[in-house]
Amino acid sequence: KIKLSQFITSKGFIDEELRLPDFAADLGLSTHQASYYLNQYLNQSYNDFLNFHRINEVMIMMKNKSNFNLLTIAFECGFNSASSFHRACIKFTGKSPRDLRNYIQFNIGTGNKVEKQLDL
Repeated sequence: KIKLSQFITSKGFIDEELRLPDFAADLGLSTHQASYYLNQYLNQSYNDFLNFHRINEVMIMMKNKSNFNLLTIAFECGFNSASSFHRACIKFTGKSPRDLRNYIQFNIGTGNKVEKQLDL
């Protein structure tokens, strides 16, 4: 659990080449153990785990950068295609990347906690 927190804090999820065996090795687990832990305790598949944290990182970058290209941010956060970014954005926020950007920019000065409103 501690190593998983360190992985998240160090933003290991932004490595677009990261595969389950490498992730498991970083945690000191077998591939099966890592997959079991994510499924059993976090109720997420490996890909959902990565994409959830990538979308959170995208949202942080959207809040902190006023002028940005959506695809550039997606690539910086570990997505390797526009389609995978779009699918993950819809899955975890219920919004397209463009709608999410507009939503965040509209709410940024209001004091609203965007992640709470989107159930992240």
